[in-house]
Amino acid sequence: MVHKNHNNPVRDDKTTGGMGLWEELKPGHGTGFSTDGNENNLSARFGVELSFARKLQEIYPNKDIALIKYSRGGTSIDSLAAEDFGCWEPDYRGEKGINQYDHFLKTVRNAMDVKDIDGDGREEHLVPSGIIWMQGESDAHVEAIAKSYYQNLKRLMDLMRATFRVDDLPVVIGKISDS
Repeated sequence: MVHKNHNNPVRDDKTTGGMGLWEELKPGHGTGFSTDGNENNLSARFGVELSFARKLQEIYPNKDIALIKYSRGGTSIDSLAAEDFGCWEPDYRGEKGINQYDHFLKTVRNAMDVKDIDGDGREEHLVPSGIIWMQGESDAHVEAIAKSYYQNLKRLMDLMRATFRVDDLPVVIGKISDS
């Protein structure tokens, strides 16, 4: 069984980021998805997690799998490329001091605080096993920003690993294929 906790994808400075709930994995968690923390509003799109979870179930047929997702399309790591979509730079403060990294931290904290993910009355123990990262187009528009992408990404992944308290947590980085 695969369960997923997808959290509300919002702009920087919004306080509603990081709210989510656990449910069985299904399509509808792509662009247009939203949640108020009590009910998910699915979209007509989906993310990489569907094929990823299917493969994990093939490899580990007798294991329960839990995915924590925070995503927002168009975001950048470098604050100079953020525009209206959002910024992952942990030190970026914006107008109200909340950025995409802050939403990620709240997402993880809220998801990990739930002890009975599947509602069967038994407590689950989550073991962080990896990070899937699909982002970067917004950071590629300006050459100077693109040149610092590797260092920005490395720092962010190191901080995300620290969030899960696993220094060598594997990171899989997706790439949009050339057309």
